[in-house]
Amino acid sequence: MGTGPEGGAPSADGVGPGGEVGYRRLFEASPHPMWVYDLETLRFLAVNDAAVARYGWSREEFLAMTLRDIRPAADLEALERHLATAAAGLDLAGVWRHRRKDGSLIDVEVISHTVEFAGRSARLVLATDLTETRRTQDTLRWLQRAVDQTNSAIFLTSPDGTITYVNPAFEVLYGYTSQQALGRTPRLLKSGEMTPEHYQSLWHTLLSGRNYRGTHVNRTREGDTVVVEASVTPLRGASDELVGFVAIHHDVTERRQLEERRERLEAQLAHAQRFEALGTLAAGMAHDFNNLLGVVLGHAALLAQSPTDPERVARSAEVLRLAGERGASVVRRILTFARRSEIRFEVFDARSAVGEVEPLLREILPREIALAVSAEPGETWVWGDRGQLAQVLLNLCVNARDAMPNGGTLSLRVGRRPGSRVRERCPDAAAAEYVELSVTDTGTGMPEETRRRVFEPFFTTKGAGHGSGLGLAVVYGIVKAHGGCIDVESAIGSGTVVRIYLPPCLAPSSAAAPPAEADRPRERGTVLLVEDEEMLVEVGRVWLEEAGYRVLIAADGEEAVRVFEEHRGGVDVVVCDMGLPRRGGREVFFALRRLEPAQPVVLVSGFVEPSERVELTRSGVSAFLEKPYSEQQLLEVVARSCAPPAAGGRA
Repeated sequence: MGTGPEGGAPSADGVGPGGEVGYRRLFEASPHPMWVYDLETLRFLAVNDAAVARYGWSREEFLAMTLRDIRPAADLEALERHLATAAAGLDLAGVWRHRRKDGSLIDVEVISHTVEFAGRSARLVLATDLTETRRTQDTLRWLQRAVDQTNSAIFLTSPDGTITYVNPAFEVLYGYTSQQALGRTPRLLKSGEMTPEHYQSLWHTLLSGRNYRGTHVNRTREGDTVVVEASVTPLRGASDELVGFVAIHHDVTERRQLEERRERLEAQLAHAQRFEALGTLAAGMAHDFNNLLGVVLGHAALLAQSPTDPERVARSAEVLRLAGERGASVVRRILTFARRSEIRFEVFDARSAVGEVEPLLREILPREIALAVSAEPGETWVWGDRGQLAQVLLNLCVNARDAMPNGGTLSLRVGRRPGSRVRERCPDAAAAEYVELSVTDTGTGMPEETRRRVFEPFFTTKGAGHGSGLGLAVVYGIVKAHGGCIDVESAIGSGTVVRIYLPPCLAPSSAAAPPAEADRPRERGTVLLVEDEEMLVEVGRVWLEEAGYRVLIAADGEEAVRVFEEHRGGVDVVVCDMGLPRRGGREVFFALRRLEPAQPVVLVSGFVEPSERVELTRSGVSAFLEKPYSEQQLLEVVARSCAPPAAGGRA
């Protein structure tokens, strides 16, 4: 212990040279700073090791200082007032600021008692450092304020899920007061709109020690549903034991509603634009179909005139086949732009989208407009929806056509561009390379103000009745959905160039080539062919029988079910048209599934709504065959769907 002039230590009745050795040890061994100071001079008379360590001064330095030297200047006046009024005996002085040797300030709780030290009146002081405690308390207070004032609902639970705390935002969001929520479990928030598997996944994640994040649809005390982004974190104790969970729910109901409205609007825009494009195509398609019908009627007349001329029959048959394929292609292209088809992202060559649009353009462009299509060397594989990209190109080309009322040249080009060059036009482009599709016209061009607004919904420079102004807004949305960007360059009298940049991807692995005609499957079995068009029935029957199948025929839905029941257990596959009289193909499918749950059924139609296709596939439809179909397509889908023959074969 530090000593006075006589080197004394505390005694039973004071502090002085005759003190006990045990008291000196207690003084020195105290983990808290202690000292003795002279009441008259305020000079330090003794300090313990803890004071030396905490304050930074050596013992010799301490003993040359006074009580004022460890106080900040701003606190000296308060110190003098306290010393003047301090009572003899025990003094609970409270919390004060002390200055350390390095100038830093610490908060200490001071307790003192008057003593006698070497014949002088003195005080023995115990200083308990509260700096860390105060800092921890301040942190906790700020944390409590943050939790209380945040907009997100926060609640704590015990390991078994019992709610132990909720913040004010929880009460606001869910309508339960703290008293109503405490002691209950988060099950009080269940809305019934989430599957049991969702909650099982949540608990599996938490009990494995991982944090959980997900979107929940919950119910308030008033019965309203709210959508929240939820995060739940396991809380661990000092020994890493699980002590509970903290959950944060952020209300995204309004944002989700806005997103849903935006998605509906985008879908409506896309749908409206497809019909606008279809109207543009109508005249060209009518012309094309009239030509095809002329070909069909003409060659039918030639066949009737010379039915025994092998050369003429073969030639007319080939022409009729080509006319049918061309007509089917026209129908498919119409459906591509007129129906609400499902988005199917895949790896495809951007050249194929250009190739899909080129025949349409040659049908709708007037003779005064020349079409130039080119592709630069290099791979142009992208990830996206081929039909949507073709729609984008068609929209741009129709606009280009309208910008050349007196004729000109419309150019379509595909190639690769370095990312640095693309970023000159699209600053947000981050890829190293891009696939560029450009549409260039030599038309009237547009002023800068128009160029800046071309992608705004409902903005159009066309007169009433000549467009809704949706086309380029849809184009912009589709390109963005594909991770790309679009740039327009134009000036009055100088034409327009629209460039689409899409991130490239690797080419898909080479697919196996389709089986040659001689190698096509010829598995024997029985096929129930359900079709109300007699000419298609005859063609399908011949194709199937020549391939080795036994064919049963039904002309409507009721007959299909009756024939199936008559041959129950003996039908390998049912090929059924969707549009049947008396009972549609959908109803036939479900009726047959009730009779034979594992019965393979192929449904045939010109078009099936994507949502219905998904539903029917989940219900067990083996495959879909799109009209018009070829012999090879029919035989391949039957072979894939045909059930293995039963032991001993089938009749």
